Amino acid sequence: MVMTGDMFDRGPQVNEVLWLMYKLDKQAKAAGGQLHLLMGNHEQMVMRGDLRYVNEKYQTASSLLNRSYDALYGQDSELGQWLRSKHTIVKINDTLFLHGGISKEWVDRGLTLARANRLYRDNVDKSKPELKQDDLLNFLFFGNGPTWYRGYFKPNFDTQELASILDYFKVKRIVVGHTSQTRVLGLFDNRVIAIDSSIKLGQSGELLLMEEDTLIRGHYDGTQTPL
Repeated sequence: MVMTGDMFDRGPQVNEVLWLMYKLDKQAKAAGGQLHLLMGNHEQMVMRGDLRYVNEKYQTASSLLNRSYDALYGQDSELGQWLRSKHTIVKINDTLFLHGGISKEWVDRGLTLARANRLYRDNVDKSKPELKQDDLLNFLFFGNGPTWYRGYFKPNFDTQELASILDYFKVKRIVVGHTSQTRVLGLFDNRVIAIDSSIKLGQSGELLLMEEDTLIRGHYDGTQTPL
């Protein structure tokens, strides 16, 4: 199971979502499987103290506890330690999963997944000014970096660029969240799959199901259709 990030800043049940994913992580390992919980831009924002999108409920809780909201998920907390242990990008078989997207700048820089994931973990608590002082960290955490990039959804996106990215990682497809759609959407002959399907208020949302080379849209009502 892969979750491509942005559990924070999505309504008044963030803690419930975090503890559910924490529980599923333990259950998956015990059953011989794995939950890949990837960091999105909102996880990174909260950890470095950027609290612009925090729900009112948590602003109130922070005030009552007399403790900054980001400190509740600090390195001295169970959830904070757990979140900081996670990857930002993962390659599983022939598919690359991440929050935003991979731009050609990644290829130009010759980055590896192992190095990028290590840099994310080592620097996630740094302030925005600190990150921006370093050219590589500025790329990874902002702009065209993997947790913010939206290039696949722009009308002038070059498919040759996509081909070079897929070849660089030796994958068939890239699965991303971040850019909201009304459904799980396949682009460029399903070489890019957008899975942020605007799950809202218990009324809508879809999942991507993958069975070998078969790609399936799992609908909110439990039905399925091929992608």
